[in-house]
Amino acid sequence: MGKEDKGRDYYIRKGFKENYGLLMIWGGMYLGHWIIPAVFLIDTLPHLTLLVYTVYLCLDDLGPMAEAMHFLVMLSTACTSVVNSLLQRNRLDKILEAMGRGFFDYGNTLDEESKKEIKVHKDEVHRRKTVFPRLFIICVLISGMVLLSRIYIEYFISGHYKEPRDNGIVMVVIEVYYPFRPSTELYVIAFFFQYIIVFICVGIILGTDITFLCMSEDFCLQLRIIGITLRRCDQRAKLLCKNTLSKQKQNGCILSEQDYFKKCLEYCIAQNVEHHLMIIDLFYDFKRYNRVMLLWLLVGATFLLCLSGILFVSDNVTALSKTTFLLFLSTELVHTFIFCWYGEQMQILSREIGDQCYNSEWFDNSSIIKHYILIVQKRSNVPLRLSAAGYMDVNLNTYSNVCIKLDYI
Repeated sequence: MGKEDKGRDYYIRKGFKENYGLLMIWGGMYLGHWIIPAVFLIDTLPHLTLLVYTVYLCLDDLGPMAEAMHFLVMLSTACTSVVNSLLQRNRLDKILEAMGRGFFDYGNTLDEESKKEIKVHKDEVHRRKTVFPRLFIICVLISGMVLLSRIYIEYFISGHYKEPRDNGIVMVVIEVYYPFRPSTELYVIAFFFQYIIVFICVGIILGTDITFLCMSEDFCLQLRIIGITLRRCDQRAKLLCKNTLSKQKQNGCILSEQDYFKKCLEYCIAQNVEHHLMIIDLFYDFKRYNRVMLLWLLVGATFLLCLSGILFVSDNVTALSKTTFLLFLSTELVHTFIFCWYGEQMQILSREIGDQCYNSEWFDNSSIIKHYILIVQKRSNVPLRLSAAGYMDVNLNTYSNVCIKLDYI
């Protein structure tokens, strides 16, 4: 590749730093920083039990029941994301290392037009990886702040804090059952630990979505680069032949210029094949890393979207609760769309590689590259697909099905 190898750990740290890795640490999703995930899991597991019991106690009251179910699904999804990330650290590091290295280096085989076209796409990816995460962070932080300050907003509106119910359900961040009264010290501790849960959940949401966004952007970029370099393989081979032929003759090369050009063309295509195989291998790890998490996210998002729709049209839910759920509804729609849109893009771009290969000037050298074209097209007919544990593809068709369910509600 022609670059100094600074070691695997260096490139992992580089990929981690350049792709908002600190958000994963905030959410306790990166192995090696054990305090946050330990606190979150120990804090969350008893709260999940309390939330299930809260749902049971509020079967006749839609407002608190729905809120408890909403929080129950969110915490279950968050726990899945944390455990999944910690267990699959090796896959994550493999992808981060490739991102830190820049995936693949074509060396001196890129002609000026290819460099310009690739630079345009790289600049677009850099801009999106800068703007989109910031917008998403703002949306999630607003939702988190509304949730954390909800008890004070209700006090400002009504002039008093919400009284505990007779069945033991009290308002902390949300209404939840506790086996002790608000006047006790245990209530203060529970209040504190619910705030910790919400704080870490914000980090989990940001770490999950933004890490996925950055990795997906890089995969899309690499698929575009493969397409560009395949389409311009003839021009790349001519440049390589021009720049190295004289040196090869000085070293005793007895090939004619035409034969040496064929060697250069084969070398350029071999680079594309190597790059393509690298991305396929990395995408397999990316797919395996996200498969279970995507299943929980999509199923949970579908449930929460439908639940939010029911609450929004209900007459038995307060205006403040509806406003809170409207924010959650907007966040969930964006949250689900991110995964489905990038899944669709990677699927389309991986399929288009075969077309890009066909669009090259293969007819001038058909005897050399026609076999490569057939192989590449055959592989491109099986596009890269993200799936939710094999139960559904993660693409815009899935997203439309989720929205149809919401519209039906």
